[in-house]
Amino acid sequence: MVSSYVYTGLWVNHSLARMRGTTLTLTNKNGAILVAFLATLVTAAGHAVWTILRYIFHQLRASDEPHDALYYQQQAALKNSSSALGTALTFLRMSWAWRRHERRMIWRSWTLLLVTVAVLISAIFTAAAIFSSQVTQTAGTAFLIRSPDCGLWDFPSDQTTGWQIKTLNDTHTAQNYARTCYQGGSANSRLCDRYKVPEIIWHTDRKAGCPFAAEACYNLSTPISMDTGYLDSHEIFGLNAVPEERVAVRKKTTCSPLRLRNWVDAVNTTLGDPSDPVTDPFIQVYIGGFSENDPALARNYTYRWNGHNVFMERGYDIQTVYAHAGYENSWAPISEFNRTDADVTVFFLAQNNVLYNFPNSDALFGANTILPDNNNFSSTEVPIHVYQPDRLISAMGCVDQFQVCNPALPGPVSTNSMLCTPLDAIIPLYKKVSSIQLSATQVETWSPIWRGMQYAGMDKVADGMDSSALRAQETVRNLFQTTKLPNDQWVVELAAWNAIALARIQATVLEYATGPINVVEQGGRIIKPEPDDKVGQSICKRQLILNVAGYQNFNMLGVTLTLIISSILIIIGWTVDIFVGWVQEWMGKHYARLTWVQDGYLQLQRMAYEGAGHADWEGSADDVPLTRGRTREEQVLMGLDLRDLRHPRLRGFEHGARLGVHGKALSSSLLE
Repeated sequence: MVSSYVYTGLWVNHSLARMRGTTLTLTNKNGAILVAFLATLVTAAGHAVWTILRYIFHQLRASDEPHDALYYQQQAALKNSSSALGTALTFLRMSWAWRRHERRMIWRSWTLLLVTVAVLISAIFTAAAIFSSQVTQTAGTAFLIRSPDCGLWDFPSDQTTGWQIKTLNDTHTAQNYARTCYQGGSANSRLCDRYKVPEIIWHTDRKAGCPFAAEACYNLSTPISMDTGYLDSHEIFGLNAVPEERVAVRKKTTCSPLRLRNWVDAVNTTLGDPSDPVTDPFIQVYIGGFSENDPALARNYTYRWNGHNVFMERGYDIQTVYAHAGYENSWAPISEFNRTDADVTVFFLAQNNVLYNFPNSDALFGANTILPDNNNFSSTEVPIHVYQPDRLISAMGCVDQFQVCNPALPGPVSTNSMLCTPLDAIIPLYKKVSSIQLSATQVETWSPIWRGMQYAGMDKVADGMDSSALRAQETVRNLFQTTKLPNDQWVVELAAWNAIALARIQATVLEYATGPINVVEQGGRIIKPEPDDKVGQSICKRQLILNVAGYQNFNMLGVTLTLIISSILIIIGWTVDIFVGWVQEWMGKHYARLTWVQDGYLQLQRMAYEGAGHADWEGSADDVPLTRGRTREEQVLMGLDLRDLRHPRLRGFEHGARLGVHGKALSSSLLE
């Protein structure tokens, strides 16, 4: 599974600037711990901010003038509150308790301001703690994968079966993906979360020129071209890299229905055992012969259709011939169909016994002739019109061209673009890459993309698929085309095939990083970068995928800022009174400094005991006062006097037993 190859740790997503793109990937378990820690840290920072603010409020209000009791209670609450909400609640309780006294006392005591600020601080930092988990959202859903099996695949020349199984399986996988995720498919499907982008978009030009000799194109339709434009290796294929280490590629496919009347002939061919021969009528197309290694397989025609098929209850049948420029092909197209700068593919469609419930004027699937004796298909007196194909065989031709560019170098001034090869066939393209001066890293980046482009020609998407390659086949029932096909059904088929071709490139690039599948089992091998090939090894560590279950990304900029800001606030909250106190002591402002200390609950307790007669204390200007005695007997204080339950007070010396001066000669019986 791809999820087993997800890299955990720090890395940089080069879709963003380095600072914003620095990402930490963790498992969900460890990610939950980090999220909880950040939330706790932000909460602590909120407490620190309130500590700073309550200290400021306390010091702003501090004065040596006489004040009412509510003032001193509020000062004590500001000093001793544990949280913003707790302080707000305490102030509200005090306001309620003092409601029957002078009304203006409440307004003069800053109650409304203090409660408002406390509630705001609590709300702000509660929300901040909740949204601290957004550092996982801002980091995006792209994950880096690293597999020990990274590499290309290959089969020995004697393992053609294994190669065929591998390529056919890959085509089926790409077809399934394309039908789900391309051209308005179920983009929300989990299947579509696999690649850096779920779908490669292309531009369709419905006014393209004929890709062959003018007389070869069907005159009732306009050729179309499908152009991807420039596809960035990082943004589209997920090969994580800074801009100067990327490459851009382009695929352009131009297709047209063909007019074959100049190259078609009807012949009778004798088949079977010579002792019992059978003669069948054939329609043969002559747009280039085949030169096979076995002379017995060589032939001068390109395609032939057996007229006997109309009696065989056969459905759609599609066959493909192709010629790659710059390569020794078995099919040699005639000059009208030959291209030296593109790879040529011709599709032949035989509709055989397929009948249509609705007419259509498509260049390949056209059916406008009402079948004689339609009543055979009607169970009522009302006749049902059934249509038969307009042509016994149809053909469509395509040319594929590819281009690779170096974004790090400018192209000609007149084009205002990057340096690119010309549009070309896949084999000549490989030989021309050196002209755009790719760096070693760019060459390795292009390598898996080029492998994908090798299997993205139109000859690969339908070869071996038979009628399952056709979208029209999906609505055929019992040799009846049950849906009214549009008059440009051939364009629908081309778009589906182009989607498969592009999905093949996406799959090949990802498979390079994760390690090819269905290869070793079929007799093939995986070609991995050599251990000392640092560039090749680095490319294996750059593949991005999306939405992998079990992992979380954290934006390190957000995490770092959260850590730094929260830590600074916490440190200030812990030390603000200490440092300001030093400054106040140096400046001689002792009243404000000491009121902050004396309003602490420990000093308030000390003063309460001193009022009850327990006066032997030290550290009265510090945060923690101490009794002077060093033994246990010398440190004992009296508890509450509960003789008046409605007015408890501290027990004074007059209620003690055998007390000495300042409690230094306590009887041991009081300690039992």
